[in-house]
Amino acid sequence: MDLTGIPVPVMNWESTNQPEAFKKLKQHVKLIFGGPLKEKDEAVQCTYFMLWIGDRGREIFNTWHVTPDDAKKLNTYFDRFQGYVQPKLNPIFARYKFNNEVQKDQSVEHFITKLRILGSDCQYTNVDEMISATTVATTMTAPKNVQPRVNSVDYARNGTILPKCASPAMGESVQLTQFQI
Repeated sequence: MDLTGIPVPVMNWESTNQPEAFKKLKQHVKLIFGGPLKEKDEAVQCTYFMLWIGDRGREIFNTWHVTPDDAKKLNTYFDRFQGYVQPKLNPIFARYKFNNEVQKDQSVEHFITKLRILGSDCQYTNVDEMISATTVATTMTAPKNVQPRVNSVDYARNGTILPKCASPAMGESVQLTQFQI
């Protein structure tokens, strides 16, 4: 049961994206319960979870009616807290954040990964299409010293370099956009 060197899971109650913050907490908790605390029974794991959820989480939990039997089931906590944070998702604000994300000095791969994370909360019907459009627009408007920063190159056409995660359609979009500008 040695947790030395393993960061303690923490719920970020100040996050503007509480569903994502809870998702990260839950993933971290499951890794610990599947690893170093695997031998602990579920009731003890629930106690650990209540420690890690923090003061705010315990205040929220104390407003719920939970039977003694359900209080010994980890899924009770996961389901209840998921239900609590999910209405906190604001797709309009998520779209604002998605559309205003700028590549800055990060690699294209990192930028696309960040867009995928942001896009998951936007409730778009086709997140990949939105990512392609945003990536093309950002690539076209980024300063020349930033266009494009890639760690691994899949192909280059007419001087346009795209990352391995980029699709041929994205390459065509970049070329077409460069031609139109």
